[in-house]
Amino acid sequence: MMKAKGRSLIYLVLACFSGSMCFAHEATWSAFENQLASQAQLGAGDLTGERTNRGDLAVCNLQLSLIDAETGESLPGLIRVTDKDGVISVGGLVNRGLGLKEEHASTQWYALPESSTISLPQKPLTIEAISGIDSELSKQDIDLSRKGESEVTLKLQRLHLLDQTSSYPGNTHLHLKNINRKQADEYLQVVTQADGVDLVFVSYLLRTSEDKTYISNEYRKKDLARLSTPATKFGFGEEHRNNFEAFGMGYGHVMLLDIDELVKPVSIGRGIMDTGPDYPNMKKGIEQAHQQDATVIWCHNDMGHEDIPNWVTEHIHAQNIFDGGNTGTYKDTFYRYLNTGLRVPFSTGTDWFMFDFSRVYAQLDKPFSEDNWLEALRAGKTFITNGPLLELKVGDESPGGTINLAQGETRIVNAKAQGRNNFGSIEVVVNGSVVRASRSRKVNGHYEAELVFPLHVEKPSWVALRIPETNQQNELGGELFAHTSPVYLNVDGKGTFLKSAAESLIAEMKESITAIGEQALFDSSGQRSEVLDYYHQAIQSLEDKINSNYTH
Repeated sequence: MMKAKGRSLIYLVLACFSGSMCFAHEATWSAFENQLASQAQLGAGDLTGERTNRGDLAVCNLQLSLIDAETGESLPGLIRVTDKDGVISVGGLVNRGLGLKEEHASTQWYALPESSTISLPQKPLTIEAISGIDSELSKQDIDLSRKGESEVTLKLQRLHLLDQTSSYPGNTHLHLKNINRKQADEYLQVVTQADGVDLVFVSYLLRTSEDKTYISNEYRKKDLARLSTPATKFGFGEEHRNNFEAFGMGYGHVMLLDIDELVKPVSIGRGIMDTGPDYPNMKKGIEQAHQQDATVIWCHNDMGHEDIPNWVTEHIHAQNIFDGGNTGTYKDTFYRYLNTGLRVPFSTGTDWFMFDFSRVYAQLDKPFSEDNWLEALRAGKTFITNGPLLELKVGDESPGGTINLAQGETRIVNAKAQGRNNFGSIEVVVNGSVVRASRSRKVNGHYEAELVFPLHVEKPSWVALRIPETNQQNELGGELFAHTSPVYLNVDGKGTFLKSAAESLIAEMKESITAIGEQALFDSSGQRSEVLDYYHQAIQSLEDKINSNYTH
């Protein structure tokens, strides 16, 4: 299945799962905008002001604490308070759904970074609590009738699948708008702590006129370093991008992470900036980012025409999946890259506000720091998820690792998953095909699945772990997804290369050449030739590989 270049697509912004992928930005802006609040910019002040509770009941000042059920240590988390009629607003806490429509599931939850006193009505209530994605849900009924003060402690059972792996969750794609700087500071520090995210990249982007409300554009590297806390580090990035039309396909979007200076032009072409040619292409900006030793991540799944040539020429370090929209399946997009011998580390982020728990875990064999985390990401020592935790070992190797084998050798596959919500099953994928699966089972207040089996290796392969398409949602309304980066198995010195996958990528690049010729605007024939030559070079590279692998 090829990308629907140049034709209408139907996009589902928050329905992200392993079979149907999502993206959201200019190409899907009208759909994504439906998830964002249309409010004017909020006034001065913090985000935790008093909120009106239902009815005219007197207020109880409740001291609320979340603790680890095993150690008794204090935990940050999210809480939801309900009565018999529905969700109760909570005075004194940041709403987890800031920036999103009132009906979005995130707005039911409030961030509790530490033990706090909150204002609730004097009546029977139910309090639910979670800590990040690696705890069970805790629920307690309380009766605050005729109580001016009270105290409640909720014990949260943690999930321990990743305790021995030194894995750290990050968000590689985040922008904020329609709030002021003080509110943005508070949102970033409080929500990331409640969500249990260790590293967040806040990125600069331009769109003519509309960028005036993009408060995240005020941040630079030094500002984000000062904003960092012991709980979360904040990194600086830029979304470098092009669209041919305001909400249509262009060359695409890339995240440039840990840059010292902005790569300019930040946005290219009339589709975003209302002026100028569709020149230069993404490669120019990516090369400037490489000169700054930046990490380059393609955005929004396979959105855009220039993802394939940039992957084929090894200009990209990782692939953001589920930072919005719907353009095909893993098999139809990223598995083709892997089947042509490319190493594709999986990554993810949330784009506008943190509308989901989406995150990428990077496994470090060094102390945690922004540089070490990015190094692990580029090496593919990652998995992406908005709920289920994954662990994969093939022999002694984890995702990102390479095993050199002789034909016919065997390695033991160990695959595990844990999640607060039922993810249905896990699947071990080899060269794009499911070879083993195991149903999830309930264990206390969460779900687990496990697979252990010998993998007989007859040909070069890559191996990954995922959950399948599921209708199950997390607490923020996101449909569950999870997928590891691959373990690579070389046989007799050769890696995976499938002719059909290479031919598919070549055909898509030829479609892109046609679309660029019909839709892109240039100031000169030289600009057009330079852009199109890049596609011809990438096509030739793949054709050479086909000839090398299939004409012996």
